[in-house]
Amino acid sequence: MQDMIHLRPHHLLCLQAFRGKGYSESFVEKMTAVHAMLRENPKLEIRLAEGADDLCAACPNLEDGVCTSGKPPVFDQNVLKELENRGIRESVLSGLPGELSLTEELVRGCCPDCQWQEICLAVCREKDGQRE
Repeated sequence: MQDMIHLRPHHLLCLQAFRGKGYSESFVEKMTAVHAMLRENPKLEIRLAEGADDLCAACPNLEDGVCTSGKPPVFDQNVLKELENRGIRESVLSGLPGELSLTEELVRGCCPDCQWQEICLAVCREKDGQRE
């Protein structure tokens, strides 16, 4: 079993909303594997990555180790600000931080113009419906 994974900060949100959809079949397979690892080991160490991470390796937007989209770095900075606002400043986390639980406000604020935003928002609405 793997001891640590490297994730871009915005992938902390993506993993909470993952429902088997993605950029490509290989990306979905990688996301499914990481999602399962975190479910099986909720305290798995996560090192926050600058730039490409373990998930990006399967992304079609990665060329020569660099993301060709300008959006992920913006999403990463937004998530890092949210972590800091919640008192989390470490670059290595023990599992997904509960303080960063997926909400519509968090998704809209951290990931504006993300092509997957509607999936994340649907997951948030689903969670809210379960609490009522």
